[in-house]
Amino acid sequence: MLDLLLTKVSAERPDVFFVQIGANNGLTDDPILQFVTKYHWHGVLVEPQPQVFQQLLKNYEQEKQPTFENAAIADQNGTARLFVADHGDENADLTVFASLKKDALIRGLDNPQAAGVEVQVQEVEVPDAVSTDPYCQTSDHEN
Repeated sequence: MLDLLLTKVSAERPDVFFVQIGANNGLTDDPILQFVTKYHWHGVLVEPQPQVFQQLLKNYEQEKQPTFENAAIADQNGTARLFVADHGDENADLTVFASLKKDALIRGLDNPQAAGVEVQVQEVEVPDAVSTDPYCQTSDHEN
């Protein structure tokens, strides 16, 4: 359903601009990669995990129009603590399991995609955290 909608939007609007928070590696669970590469959408891809961000750059290297940010979206500017799933299984791609809230990550790991994989929670410092507060304060949205 989403594919049909985005195909229609792309056909009607060649100037699509997107912001993808938690872009991951650009392949895993990425609903827009095919549209960015086929229709050359402009936009911003934000991914806080440094190693995953490097994969994202590699997977989008043929696309010159997106902007990439190795940052976290947080409640304040500065550094942030990111909790990620750490495991020793090369076949398990758990990079989608990351959160600024440890309890949210632990709840997310109770997911069939993570089933059967021995997982530990690791803390990673993200030096570039960006707050959305300035944007929220200028709109009608409440915190």
